[in-house]
Amino acid sequence: AALLEANLLLAEDGKTLTAVINDSSKAFDLSVALQEAAWPTNIRFALISAPPAGAAGKENTVREKATKTLLRVSPRCAFHFDLPTKSQSEIGMAAALVQLHGSLTAEWTEARANAVRSYRAHGKQAEVADDLGVSQQAVSQMLRGARYKELENAEGAMREWLSAPKRTTLWPPR
Repeated sequence: AALLEANLLLAEDGKTLTAVINDSSKAFDLSVALQEAAWPTNIRFALISAPPAGAAGKENTVREKATKTLLRVSPRCAFHFDLPTKSQSEIGMAAALVQLHGSLTAEWTEARANAVRSYRAHGKQAEVADDLGVSQQAVSQMLRGARYKELENAEGAMREWLSAPKRTTLWPPR
């Protein structure tokens, strides 16, 4: 199944690109990949609930809600959640994980960012070393400096939370 529910849309101001994605756990992974690809530029994301499949105007409703959500929060907030099926304490923990992720990547150097990108692609330090033209020990130090294990743990916890069964609600929520 396709990840995109609708085409990417660039707003008239040229500053907002929206996508409607049909899988929240993959939406988070996509946001991480986009953020790392754009590093050191910061990108902001909103993960929101959507009307049920087949609802009239679903695509526009989702885009408008995401835009309004991001306008309400601090520009320093890289990822915001508006998920009525999750409790406020869950949303708070998810926001803390996202802040941890952002803090870790904010400390990266270009070498660390390249090491993380290459490690995600290859999965083995020896292959990263060949890719970057450095020793395996240098790769190990770069990944440690990038705090890759902490990133991986935060991302795993977020994926698990987003793929957990949702409480049943009626649309529109609240």
